[in-house]
Amino acid sequence: MRVAVLGFLVLGVLAARASGEILIRNSGFEELEGNTAVGWQLSGQAAVVNDQGVAHGGERCVKARFDDSVAQSLPVDGGVAHRLTGWVRRADSSGRETPKIKVYFL
Repeated sequence: MRVAVLGFLVLGVLAARASGEILIRNSGFEELEGNTAVGWQLSGQAAVVNDQGVAHGGERCVKARFDDSVAQSLPVDGGVAHRLTGWVRRADSSGRETPKIKVYFL
């Protein structure tokens, strides 16, 4: 079994096996423990934001910059199809930077 570490700027994310089993915990960042989304590791200036106008469904999302990290480790099995979907929005619509998603297999 490998572990995938996901780092990205997101409004919400969902990873599932082809069978439909959802692997990501707290995919919409709605469940909090203090100011941190349960199941997620945030670094840099990444932070959970309460803003229904920005969140993709629900009330919360994560605001992060290019060098920040929003990560969750999860088990993945070799030889099994997995699907990763999510919603990413640039804070400044006139900006030139392209939002990026990085997936690491450890």
